[in-house]
Parts: sequence; structure tokens; C-alpha cells
Amino acid sequence: MKLSRVSAILTAVALAPAVLLPGTALAADGSTAAPTPPATAPSTSPSDERAAVEQILADPNCGRSVREAAERALKGTADDIHQFLTVGQYRAHESDERVAVVQIMSAEEHHWAVWQAAQQTLNGDAAAVHQFLTVGQYRARETDERIAVARILSDATPDSGLWNATQKALDGDAAVIHQFLTVGQFKAREDDERVAVSKIIADPKSGRGLKKAAQKAMDGSAADVHAFLTEGRFAAQQADDEVLIARLVDQGGPAMRAAGNYQLNHGTRESLRHFVEVDQYTYAAQDRAAASASASASASAAPTTPTPAATPTPTPTPTPSAAPVTTPTTTQLASTGGGSEAPWEVAGAVAALGTGAALLAATRRRRPSES
Repeated sequence: MKLSRVSAILTAVALAPAVLLPGTALAADGSTAAPTPPATAPSTSPSDERAAVEQILADPNCGRSVREAAERALKGTADDIHQFLTVGQYRAHESDERVAVVQIMSAEEHHWAVWQAAQQTLNGDAAAVHQFLTVGQYRARETDERIAVARILSDATPDSGLWNATQKALDGDAAVIHQFLTVGQFKAREDDERVAVSKIIADPKSGRGLKKAAQKAMDGSAADVHAFLTEGRFAAQQADDEVLIARLVDQGGPAMRAAGNYQLNHGTRESLRHFVEVDQYTYAAQDRAAASASASASASAAPTTPTPAATPTPTPTPTPSAAPVTTPTTTQLASTGGGSEAPWEVAGAVAALGTGAALLAATRRRRPSES
């Protein structure tokens, strides 16, 4: 609740004591009712009337107009005191209550129901003014507070702690609504914010600095958590982004280095984040494309080395003493096995067989003659 709202309520209560919840009747003893002039003035002595005025001044709820009128009466004659007790105090009290209504209007200018009810009250008589201060303002304030809770609900994330607490408050009475606006909503917001910080810590994409700052906030108060979510997280994220971009610049190609250095020197918090999330991949692709094009150009510009023609194997010249030795291969064997040319090995074998036969015949002729 705003301080101005609290001040307005306290002012109204001080000037015209009333119940704090709408729909509650005035106190049974009538202590909060506006003073009513007696039908006939009681027979009292001047000393008794002076004591009555002094008692009015001692009341902490005495309004400014009543107080000033009472002080003037005490400085006057017995007739002045009597006139104050029978007429003046009631006129002064009405004046104080009208001032209280104006003050409430000023403090509640953004609360339509209270403001409208106060405006209508000022057009009424003293009884209407008093009724507004003691009952009407609280009923109107309940309407405004229900509207405020409905607005909180419309802004809350569905199924969040705040959203659930708001739904529960709207199902309650004026006291529940007021308690939610003054206490409950802040507790629910704190719980939701701690959940949000926990998610940042658990997110694998969170940088080292961001996680460290988040953990520090979690170890602190509700104000520390709120400060982290509204400001600290962005400062920590920026520091992490700068570290990552510096690494990309160190390892990247020309496009990455140029764009990264520009961000490090001139980038904003938002542009650094965009570079990390989006732009770095664009510049990396540009560097890969440039490297591929450069490699293709280098390959096209390199001189072509001609492939040498096959050199025929020279045929060996046979020596006079022997026929050339040819090592046959399987293919050669397959292609030459039935040819007309006999190898030199065959001719040698035939000659050896002839010589052996001649020697055998000579030996046989020699043996009979020896016997």
C-alpha cells in the first residue's frame, strides 16, 4: 500500500474514529459518533463547562477546527464557553470532517470508487460527511482494492505463486483482500522471484559469473533477490558475454574478429547479448565461406604438372655366346605354350641325348673284343 494511502487512512481515523472494515456498524457505546447538540442545554456551572472544554482538548482525536474553537472559548467569557459547548463544537467538528474528506480525495485520486464517493459526500450535509468517514470510505476502498487485486492477477504469470495467491484473495472478504495487498502479494512475489533465480542457476546456458551472482542473491534477503532480477543479473550476464566474445575474437576469422572487437569496444548490454545469441553464428558462417572460397581460388591458380608419357622398355641385345634369357610369366606362358619356336633348352637336350646314345653303342662294341 502506498504511504499516501496509509496517511489518508490514519488521518481519517484520527479526525473521525471509525471501524477498519467495511460494513461494520458504529461502536455500541456511540464513542465514534459525531457529537449531537442537546435538545436543551443542561444546567451546569461555568466551572463544569470549562472542564468539559478542557476534556475535549485532551482528546487525541480532536480535529484542528474543534481544537482552535475550544482554545478560543477558554480564553473568552463563560458565555463563550457555553456557546462553544452547545453550538460551536458541532460546527467545528463538521468542518474538520469535511477537511478529512478532501484529504482522502487527494490521497486516493487514483482510486476511482473512493474518490467518487468522497466527491458525492462533499455535496451532502454533515450527516452524509460523517457517514462517509465512518462507513462509506471503507466500502468504497474495498471496491478499489478488489480492482487492484484483479489487475495484479492480469499481470501475474499463470500458475505462479502470485497468481494462485491472487485467486485465493479474490475469493475472500474485504479483510482477506486488504491483507493480500499489504502483505500477501509481497510474500508471493518473493517466492516467485526465488524460483526464477533458482532456474537461472540450474540453466546450463548461464555463464559462470551469472551463476555466481545468482547464488549470492539466493543467500541474501528478498531485496537482494529482487535487485538481482531487476539489475544484477543483467550486469553479470554482460560480463559473461564480454568474456565469451573475447574468446570468439581470439579464435575466429576476420569477420568474427572485426564484429567481435566492435562489440567489445562500442556494444551495449543488449547488442552484446544479441551477438552471443545470434550474430556470432552469422559471422562464423561468413568466415567459413570466405575460407572455402580462398581454398578454391588457390587450387585453381596452382600450375598443372604434366603426366610423363610411358617410356618403352628397350629390348636387350643377345650376346654372341648364348641366346637371350627370357623369364616367362604366366601370361606369357598362356600365350606362347603352343608356338613354332623351340626354346634353346630343348635343342640342348636333344644334342645331349644323341651324344649319350653314341657312347653307349661304342661301349657295347668294345666289351666283346675284350673278352
